[in-house]
Amino acid sequence: MIISIVHSNSHIIKRITNILDYHLHHPYTISNTLIPADLYFTDTLEDIPRIRNINKKAFIVIVTNHPLGPETVIYQPFYYIFEDSLEKDIPFILFTFFHSRDYYHFKYNYQDISIPINHIIYIHTHEHLTTIYTKEKNYHLYKPLKVILNEIGSKQIVQINKNTCVNTRYITKINQLDIYLNLEIFKLSYKYKNKFYEALKKKSEDF
Repeated sequence: MIISIVHSNSHIIKRITNILDYHLHHPYTISNTLIPADLYFTDTLEDIPRIRNINKKAFIVIVTNHPLGPETVIYQPFYYIFEDSLEKDIPFILFTFFHSRDYYHFKYNYQDISIPINHIIYIHTHEHLTTIYTKEKNYHLYKPLKVILNEIGSKQIVQINKNTCVNTRYITKINQLDIYLNLEIFKLSYKYKNKFYEALKKKSEDF
C-alpha cells in the first residue's frame, strides 16, 4: 500500500504520518510527493485533477481547517477532514478506504490486519495451520482453508486441491495438472479441475 501526503504545513504532514503509523498494521509506504498511490491526503483542491491523472481510482482526502462550499462539487468524489480532528477522523478514513477496496481483513497477533487480495500469492493449509503467502510476508492462521476462502470472497483466489488455493494472477504456466507460480509448482486435483478452468475462463472474459 502506498500513501501520498501532500500538505503545505509540515506539522500537519507529521501528525498524519504519526496517526497512520499508529493505526496501520500491514506493509505500507508514505511519500510526500504526488506519486502513483492508493490513498492521497492533500490540502489543495487543485491537486485532485493531477491525482486523477496519476490514478483514476485514487482515494482522495482533503485536509482542511474550514468547511468546503458547494463549488467544490466539481472535484468530487473525495473525502474531507478537519485539521483539528485528525486523530478522530483518520481512523474513519482508513476504515472507509479498506472497505472500499479488495482487501482481506482479519485478526493477527491481536491486531487488525488488512492485506490487498492482489498481494496474496497462494494459501496453503497443513495440519490445521493455514498460511497466507503474500508479496510482503506470510501469515499463519489456525483457520480452515474453506473459512478463509469464504472470508476473502474473491474470484481470483481459486482452490486447486484439498490444501491449496492460488491467486490466478500469479499463474505463469499450466502443464496438464501442474500449476506454476514462478518457481513454485502445485498439483491440480481432478475434484477441483472443472471449477479451476471455469475461474480461468471467467478471468479471461473479464479481461
